[in-house]
Amino acid sequence: MDIEEILLCPVPEDPRIPGTPVGRVGSVGLAKLTRRVPTMGAVLSYKGRQAYVDGRPVEHAVLAEALLRAVVAAANRLWGDLWVAPLVRSGVLSHSDREDLDRRLHGVLRAAQGLVEEIREETDLARRIRLGLETKS
Repeated sequence: MDIEEILLCPVPEDPRIPGTPVGRVGSVGLAKLTRRVPTMGAVLSYKGRQAYVDGRPVEHAVLAEALLRAVVAAANRLWGDLWVAPLVRSGVLSHSDREDLDRRLHGVLRAAQGLVEEIREETDLARRIRLGLETKS
């Protein structure tokens, strides 16, 4: 199995899928452009440190590169292209560097809170659709 693309996104829980669903594998159609919960692509889930694709166990090495790209894409979407700079910097931070890092981290926190709320809303909508309480719009 060769995994080319992973999209980290909310996925409705399914009793046939072990662990916690964290995204989709393979082609997800236009979902990544429209920011809608994708319905295409195999489900990527984790139970502990074991990855599963549509319920089948997968070795980490098979998805490591695609997962790294997915994490970087999600971080860039959330924090912009500067998100990694303070994390790879070595040595002691100066006072102004600490202040700059503090400002960036507060911005990251605000963005993360917004993203978590968006994910909760999309997950709740997917759950309501799955239960037949709401129709797709």
